Amino acid sequence: MDAGSLFLVLAFFIVVILFVSRPFFNRTLAAQRLMQKKASSTMDHQRSALLAEQDRILQSLHELDADHATGKVLDEDYAHQRTSLLQAGADVLRNLDQLNGAVGRDLAGTTGVADGKTPDIDNPQLARRLEERRKNRQNSSTGGFCPKCGQAVSKGDQFCSKCGHLLK
Repeated sequence: MDAGSLFLVLAFFIVVILFVSRPFFNRTLAAQRLMQKKASSTMDHQRSALLAEQDRILQSLHELDADHATGKVLDEDYAHQRTSLLQAGADVLRNLDQLNGAVGRDLAGTTGVADGKTPDIDNPQLARRLEERRKNRQNSSTGGFCPKCGQAVSKGDQFCSKCGHLLK
């Protein structure tokens, strides 16, 4: 082997070693990736919890409407309970919009419970969104959310498709 080919092989070997060892020297890049993964996981968990809370509120609204229609709930109690459920639903919708990074224009005039004020549930667009979601929930085949991981599950599912948790 002559000296030129020896230097070429040595240079190639050094480039390969530097390329392979680059992640070990760049700890900040690895730390940034880890932080992004944790932030993404946290956001997914928050979104899942908010969707589960929305599902619970919509189910409660449906049950309250059914109980009122059958006469089990008095008009005064119905109005008060429905108002409180709509307020909770407004908070959940607002938090979902903020988590998605786009606060809806129909929520621009509302205030959250976080600042100590009552949300504006008289907003017709917000009420319409809640009612649409309640009706869509009734017509959909979703059976709710997994109690362990928050994944949406169908009515006939026995196990969660994400974590394998027994649903029934």
